[in-house]
Amino acid sequence: MAINVYTPGCYLLCHDDVIGSRRVSYILYLTDPDRPWKAEWGGALRLYGTTSIEEGGGQVTRVPDPEPTLSIPPSFNQLSFFAVQPGESFHDVEEVRACEPGEAEKEDDGGRVRMAISGWFHIPQEGEDGYIEGLEEELVGKSSLVQLQGKADRLDLPQPRVHRYEKTVQDRNDASTKGKEAATDPEDEDLTEEDLDLLIKYIAPT
Repeated sequence: MAINVYTPGCYLLCHDDVIGSRRVSYILYLTDPDRPWKAEWGGALRLYGTTSIEEGGGQVTRVPDPEPTLSIPPSFNQLSFFAVQPGESFHDVEEVRACEPGEAEKEDDGGRVRMAISGWFHIPQEGEDGYIEGLEEELVGKSSLVQLQGKADRLDLPQPRVHRYEKTVQDRNDASTKGKEAATDPEDEDLTEEDLDLLIKYIAPT
């Protein structure tokens, strides 16, 4: 269990909460009861669907969709919870938006503090009813940490593409002159009076 405080500018990136023996995640919101939270302030819990991508060897990897399927703004004394599932329970916290210029004078928003208690219910441990031997180890192998240490970026789009150019600029200059004297580098030329008259409008003389 932990208490989390999000102020304007704070957010949480997309993840699936899979760590150790977690089974159910919950969030109890403790926003200001005298200042009902507005959706336009941000700070919503956003849940994401997934897309399955087939890779070589029959391996299937689930990746979160780019847009959330459900957005739940915080509300005082509201309890949200969801099952923790490897590669499926993706969610994030929308950025808490700061006031626009002049907006603070129009309404008292209390600083837009998104406070909540979050925690997890865990799978039964050894000696408890419902304990399944080896289940926790299986979940650890699918944890968020293992995913981050893997090579999931191979599925990112667009993929970086490296272009190799066989000829340098000088090679092209040589080819274009066909044996004639290479073109003069413009950076080696002195500025003309006309250039100086133009630049003096934008540069303070020293």
